[in-house]
Amino acid sequence: MQYLATIVIPVFNAINYLSELLNDLEVTKEVEIVFSDDGSTDGSVEFLEEQARTHGNIKLLHNKRSGVSAARNAGVSVAKGKYVTFIDADDLIDVEKFMYLIHRLEHSEDDIVFANVAENTEIVADRDIKELLIGDILNVTNNEKFFSKRIISGPVNKFFKTTMLINNDVKFPVDVNLGEDLIFVLNAVTVSATFDFAPIQFYKYRIRQGSLSRSSYLNIPENAKNYLAHVEKLVDESTMRAVAGHTLVNDILRILRQPDVAKRYFDYKKMQEITQKYNLSSEGLTAKKRLALHVFRIPFVSFLLPVIHLTSLDLFKQKRQSEFFVDI
Repeated sequence: MQYLATIVIPVFNAINYLSELLNDLEVTKEVEIVFSDDGSTDGSVEFLEEQARTHGNIKLLHNKRSGVSAARNAGVSVAKGKYVTFIDADDLIDVEKFMYLIHRLEHSEDDIVFANVAENTEIVADRDIKELLIGDILNVTNNEKFFSKRIISGPVNKFFKTTMLINNDVKFPVDVNLGEDLIFVLNAVTVSATFDFAPIQFYKYRIRQGSLSRSSYLNIPENAKNYLAHVEKLVDESTMRAVAGHTLVNDILRILRQPDVAKRYFDYKKMQEITQKYNLSSEGLTAKKRLALHVFRIPFVSFLLPVIHLTSLDLFKQKRQSEFFVDI
């Protein structure tokens, strides 16, 4: 049986959220749901095994702990839906709006369908839509006059034609742990021929302030090097300079905000090697980020950054533990 869509949901120790998510998904019998477990140890596997036994459209994949990219790739490889979309295990959806989009896919032959973007046929007729999309996803251009809201760079709130992904070997990069979402979407846009835009917000992104960020155990210089190497294959030199500028400045600020990261990955020499490789552009950066980039280029600044870090922790540190959803 081919479903209209396959939802791929990577899972790692998400037992506290799975029941709530499945309550939303119970009405979606026309949709295949593939949970791709990434080595959970909290009871998630046992719970999902029972769900798979009692629901014909639910499938559970067992994977060794390899990260979210490998888990998502495994889910796509077994998808039977005409389209593939992604949901994170701790997020939710608006079922009514989601099902509206699912039925819209029945008559669609576009390679990618973007939700939460105003429909505007003028874009397709008068502009190079692919160039606009790439610039917007990379956050290096301001396309608000073309899109009502900035295109979310991740794979959620988008539907990708399954055959397009499989035939072009579009996968999440397993050597990137922060930014892998963007690379996947960028690859998909690059190989796609047609796009559709739907002004529907169905995805509810859960923000848990105080939760552990992936960047707290991330080798930031190594991740930045791998991330930029992937992007470099897909964009021109001018765009690459802007992307590298955004990436390096965000990584520098990330290190300053997190004591554990600074202690473990205080390798500014490697970060400066990356900045020297790319002729960085400060175009599109805020004044604060532009200043940070210029300061970072000064050779002796690496000796001052530990001091800056220690004196700025209270400014960056936030102890709020609230949880809320953002519609995207």
